Amino acid sequence: MPEIGSTDFTKVHITGDGKIFWDKVSSNDKYLLEMRVSNDAYPRFRIRADGQIEWGSGSSSPSMSLSYYNSNTLELLFHLRLISRFLMCLFPMPIYTIFMGLVEGEIYPRFGISCAGNLNWGDGSGGYDITMYRRSNGVLNMNGRLEVDSLGFGNAADGSTLGNVIKKIEIFDNAGNSLGYLPVYDSIT
Repeated sequence: MPEIGSTDFTKVHITGDGKIFWDKVSSNDKYLLEMRVSNDAYPRFRIRADGQIEWGSGSSSPSMSLSYYNSNTLELLFHLRLISRFLMCLFPMPIYTIFMGLVEGEIYPRFGISCAGNLNWGDGSGGYDITMYRRSNGVLNMNGRLEVDSLGFGNAADGSTLGNVIKKIEIFDNAGNSLGYLPVYDSIT
């Protein structure tokens, strides 16, 4: 196979079923391919011998990379921006997690989204301890306690005659201290 060497080419055309390969690269961090636009001080795109792909503006060293992390995992350094599109994840079972948020150094995620649409939260020291999910048609459910600064409802109606108290709902302040209970009546007319 002929070697290209240091000759400058303005165009390379490859046809057929062949491949381009580099053999006996001295180390993983050697760059095998770089692309620049005229007058760029740095490459806008480059590929390292270990397979890492990097992107940049051309005015500074590439700052975005996609690389092998471990078996079945790619690592994206920094941000991914989708414009007027969506990200689709197809999994065979609804229990699979499609997104996890971890703090560096922690083993367990602090936030996760499953294929079933469940939103899960934890403190990073163990498994999830709060889950919000769709229980049935038009019903969103959550285990644990939900705290809000203010609460309003858009389905208020007039009523004056109270039925029997059948349940109580405990109300808490911002510090988690009980303020007392709201009664739940079996009817109000």
